[in-house]
Amino acid sequence: MLSSLGRLILVAGLGSATLVLPMIPPLAPGAVLAQATTRSVSLLYTLTGHGGGVNTVAFTPFNHYAVSGSVDRTIRVWDLKTGQTVQTLNNSHAVNSITLSPDGNKIYGTGPSYKPSVKIWQYGLCDSSVVCAGG
Repeated sequence: MLSSLGRLILVAGLGSATLVLPMIPPLAPGAVLAQATTRSVSLLYTLTGHGGGVNTVAFTPFNHYAVSGSVDRTIRVWDLKTGQTVQTLNNSHAVNSITLSPDGNKIYGTGPSYKPSVKIWQYGLCDSSVVCAGG
């Protein structure tokens, strides 16, 4: 997934408990987190902490945080300045897909096809509620 500012790439893969975050060279002046030439990319972070495969990743608005969902039944929020987990949200099933509200205040997550539902987390509160469930 490419960030909205076109500077970061998130990569997730089944069977891996890591989330890899390489960086594309910044297009505007400012703090440089990693440097790369136009023909190569330098690894910025390998984010570890999930206990199972990472199924999905997303950026928050303005790319301050990354959010990942895993088969380990958690959603993790990562600080992109430090590479550390700042919050872990627990789910009752594997997290197959996540997306964020445009303002970044809500995280929407879906689980496996045998348990069709969408959960919404108000970022920072760690409370989840099922808002839509299938039969």
